[in-house]
Amino acid sequence: MSKNNNDPVITPHDHSYKLLFSQQILVKDLLRGFVPQDWVGQLDFDTLEKVGTEYISDELLRRSNDLVWRLRLNGENWIYVYVMLEFQSSNERWMALRLMTYIGLLYQDLVRNGKLTENGKLPPIFPIVMHNGLKPWRSPLNLSELIESVPGDLACYSPQLTYFLLDEGCQATDGAAQRDNFAADLIDLECSTSSEEALTVIKRLKARLSHPEHRPLAEAFKAWVQAVLVKRLFPAEDIPKIGSFEEVTTVLEERVDQWRNDIQREAMRKGLLEGREEGRQEGRLEGRQEGRQEGRQEGRQEGRLEGRLQGVQEGLERGIRKAQIDLLSKQAEHRFGPLTLAMSERLAEFDQKQFDVFGSRIFTAQSLDELFQLA
Repeated sequence: MSKNNNDPVITPHDHSYKLLFSQQILVKDLLRGFVPQDWVGQLDFDTLEKVGTEYISDELLRRSNDLVWRLRLNGENWIYVYVMLEFQSSNERWMALRLMTYIGLLYQDLVRNGKLTENGKLPPIFPIVMHNGLKPWRSPLNLSELIESVPGDLACYSPQLTYFLLDEGCQATDGAAQRDNFAADLIDLECSTSSEEALTVIKRLKARLSHPEHRPLAEAFKAWVQAVLVKRLFPAEDIPKIGSFEEVTTVLEERVDQWRNDIQREAMRKGLLEGREEGRQEGRLEGRQEGRQEGRQEGRQEGRLEGRLQGVQEGLERGIRKAQIDLLSKQAEHRFGPLTLAMSERLAEFDQKQFDVFGSRIFTAQSLDELFQLA
């Protein structure tokens, strides 16, 4: 069968995500940490197993970034968890329709292979869509919303299907992370807005993945960091292949230090250039004014010389101060987001001693208020 042009394009992001969610512990943490429904508490996670591809048709296999797991509900019937990994920057309006198609194919395979309940019925399927786009998911969660409304009894013949949406950008992971939840760590990395934020999560993960039982999961996280996170945080750099997850922390720390040094050097360079130019201009102006007032050649020469020296010195001081303001502003915006106009104007009023205090806090403060709090 030829490939449909409407089939999703499989990206390295999809493959690395599939590798992660091929790990039993991550699927367990996903369900327990992000599906707040009573039936989850009745699942026997010791029975969690991935459904083999021998039960899935060729049509379904083309959705190679999807995964199907199963586990027992109430210790008896199997429930199938269909994990659809969706990585579109825009919403997929017809997602409910696509899911109905894939679930129908899965049910056909279960019937063909005799994977029915003891009563000869189809097992329940829990479809979950994971979305990591920048914009919130706005597409219908129920197939009925895609079907034109009809009057009276005809409505009961319209198919029904609802899927569970995990919109990563809208998730609050604090509670799950406190329970040592690997799925929460992954979402924190996906939503990190700076290399410092990502490095904090990576260090937390490194400690928890050090246990031998988590070695396959550590390899999966390493592949995801290499394929997705590093390229997002440092798009212009050619990062060498990472050998192990333990090396991830070192690679990120080196890139963060390099980024900070580059910003500092660039800010100082611009500040010195601006300071020199201001100094030259003011020196010439003051020299001319003093020379005319004294009316003597000697006075003009001395005035020009003193004016230039004083102007250059003042210009350099202003340039260095401007460089300090620019550097602190960029570092603060990188950690906490854009500064308000009032905050930017306030920076120019701080003295050198206060700037030294802020510089020592920039990598430890948890908010702008804490950063600029005066003793």
